[in-house]
Amino acid sequence: MISILDFPTEILWIIASTLEGGDISALARTHSTLYPKLRLALIKYNIRHQNSSALHWAAKNNNRAFAKTLLSYRADVNALHDGFSPLMTAAKYGSELVTNLFLRKKNLHVNRRNADGESALWCSVAKGSPAVLNQLLQHPSVKIDLPNREGQTVLWLAVFRGNRELVSLLLSRGANPNTMDRYGMSPWIQSCVRRGESIKYLLLDHMKAVSPEIFSVDGVFAENGKSICEGSSSYGQSQVQLGAKGVRFAHV
Repeated sequence: MISILDFPTEILWIIASTLEGGDISALARTHSTLYPKLRLALIKYNIRHQNSSALHWAAKNNNRAFAKTLLSYRADVNALHDGFSPLMTAAKYGSELVTNLFLRKKNLHVNRRNADGESALWCSVAKGSPAVLNQLLQHPSVKIDLPNREGQTVLWLAVFRGNRELVSLLLSRGANPNTMDRYGMSPWIQSCVRRGESIKYLLLDHMKAVSPEIFSVDGVFAENGKSICEGSSSYGQSQVQLGAKGVRFAHV
């Protein structure tokens, strides 16, 4: 009597093509020699019928080799799982190797956002991963000031989390410290009302470098006699123009 263990791999693939994913997996686990033969069948089934969900597993676990195998069989690099793309999953878990792999794909939607308006950039800042954030910022299509559902940018999040390293990195790549969210808060105002001196003066130095004439004695200080972060609105805002951008000052 012929055992299934003696079947050629091609025959096993034919059998697997008639099964559901769970049944293929169960068959592969019946003997140690079957899994290597049925691994490709499992991969193809996942791609065709499970929306390339295995790519999210590879992203979460920073398994570049497995992710590369999946992509070689045309796994969808933009496939959503619980509202997250594989790139967002990789950024969420700080998976540097897989992030780098995904960013090489020409059809990647690098700015895709979930239901809360959070992109891969947001996920990398939330994770606190400078390596992943730096990789994302090097992508030519990335939108650094893309807001979430509340109008908050990744620079706002870095300031809110008190992560000076990420704030510095984002500023060096052109993030706008004056983008207002739906509540009237900008990263600059956030640095004044919620965080310590280090980040506040990092932002201030950046704005001075961008438009030094706005911060001269004949500019802000001589104009109203007030110091930085003084104002009168509910958030302590007073506004001057920083080139084409609005610079808002707030109480500390």
